[in-house]
Amino acid sequence: MIPAWLDIALNSPRMVAELDTRKAGISHSEGNVAQGKLLGLGIPLPPRQVQGALVRELEFLLTLTAAIDRSTSVALGGASKLRTGF
Repeated sequence: MIPAWLDIALNSPRMVAELDTRKAGISHSEGNVAQGKLLGLGIPLPPRQVQGALVRELEFLLTLTAAIDRSTSVALGGASKLRTGF
């Protein structure tokens, strides 16, 4: 298993929701999950080659998303300056 794939899989919305149901302790924000419950997770495991392709694609999309976010922030900052100038 490619480590980056495991990171992606464990942080997917479906897996985060599943982990939330398995948390123990007084506060679920503590994030304690017993080893037995963690081992029982159904982590999707495509072939290594597919994992690599998915990781590369997601990294590309995350980079693109970050660039769009930066551009949007700059544009909104400019718009805010224009509004205060009126």
